[in-house]
Amino acid sequence: MADPDTNITNLQNTYTHTQSYSYSIGIIGIGVLGTAIKETFETFEKLQNNQSSQNISSVISSIISYDKYKGIGTSILDVCKCDIIFLCLPTEYDNDKKEYDKSEIEHVFSDLAMYEYKGIIILKSTVEPQTTSLIYKNYKYAGLQIIHSPEFLSARTATDDFMNQKHIVLGYPEPHTHTHADTNTDTNTDTNTDTHTDTNTDTNTDTNTDTHTHTITYLTNFFSTYFPDAKISICSSDESESMKMFCNSFYATKIQFFTEMKLLCDKLNIDYNNVKDLMISNGWINPYHTQIPGHDGKLSFGGKCFPKDIKALSEVFKKMEISNEVLEAVIRENKMMRDDV
Repeated sequence: MADPDTNITNLQNTYTHTQSYSYSIGIIGIGVLGTAIKETFETFEKLQNNQSSQNISSVISSIISYDKYKGIGTSILDVCKCDIIFLCLPTEYDNDKKEYDKSEIEHVFSDLAMYEYKGIIILKSTVEPQTTSLIYKNYKYAGLQIIHSPEFLSARTATDDFMNQKHIVLGYPEPHTHTHADTNTDTNTDTNTDTHTDTNTDTNTDTNTDTHTHTITYLTNFFSTYFPDAKISICSSDESESMKMFCNSFYATKIQFFTEMKLLCDKLNIDYNNVKDLMISNGWINPYHTQIPGHDGKLSFGGKCFPKDIKALSEVFKKMEISNEVLEAVIRENKMMRDDV
């Protein structure tokens, strides 16, 4: 694990010349991800308290956690006092509805709208493309500032993964009738202000653009401060949602492919690990997700994310009436090999 003191040192050396900020952080949902976020910013908070306050341009003023199912925190109203809320609710796959169960997310958004929350909501949950935009446009949630920011971490090393993340994706909601020009930049958000058209009036378009620009700039400053080595990508929430589902489904597919290669090698009495290493040595294949069996000693893929995400993505393809034979084949074979998914 990288030394967290390095992040604070980088913060002092790089951002002392910038405007001073004080951030209050709220976290809703204290599972694997919520706990990782909480522990990371608690670490930064402790480290900053050990530094000379005059050298720190940005500080964490408070961290408030809330999880009604685990009895953490007294009320969601406490979190509404925060500048930024990380929304880390699980989205299990609903076999009846053939989609993610987003009911808890919608319930929380309803509460935040009811209490007229004025800060920024960072939705960390995995959801289908267009979910954030549809929530943003729903009159029930009017006034909420929402950004979708997918997370990639392992349950076994969650806090370490979050603290040392190298890529942060910020997806802002936009109308679906858009002419979005993709931008992928480290810190410059100027090119993301006028890259989409709105079906509403010009006044509403200007207001939405200004809101997104302020939100993205604010979050860019925030994440650059505490994760100075991370690349920050700005995109639409449709794109950030797709990216998360596509990545996890690809990883699942990759594991299934290498599982088949492992079975063939075993049948032919060939050393799979040597073949795998030879393939990786070509430089075109990332070694991640090629270790068969995995850390659990089983073939194929399991865990909380890959099975549900590839199922949900396959259903999106079905609803759009697009061929999804590859995804379906992976799902079928996974069910044959694993009885725990």
